[in-house]
Amino acid sequence: GAAGYAVRTAGLFAGFFVLCYGCFTRPAGFVARCFALTPLRWLGNMSYSYYLIHGLALKAMFMVIGWLWLPTQLTWPWIAGLLGLTFAASLVPAAALFLVVERPWSLSKGGALAAPLSRAGALG
Repeated sequence: GAAGYAVRTAGLFAGFFVLCYGCFTRPAGFVARCFALTPLRWLGNMSYSYYLIHGLALKAMFMVIGWLWLPTQLTWPWIAGLLGLTFAASLVPAAALFLVVERPWSLSKGGALAAPLSRAGALG
């Protein structure tokens, strides 16, 4: 009910606060080191690209799976294997979108947007 939802929300809020507090106050601690791993940071950088394209990638993957093989009943090992496969398949177009569009346009200092913005400021 509503009370359970409120308790879960409060627990999520408190857990997030404790996690952030632990990372920010102890940068050399275990939790902060886990969140500073290169693959996790890379996924964080490309999260917007993943958000934009993962639905299309998953739809394409499901269409290919349905075309190649129409399962009647799946067991847990198959579900786990397909889950890993579809996640990996959704990372490929997200990484391509990140490397081709997002990284050059939003993460570069003085990159492609710097010249048009400086010219617009000089005119105004």
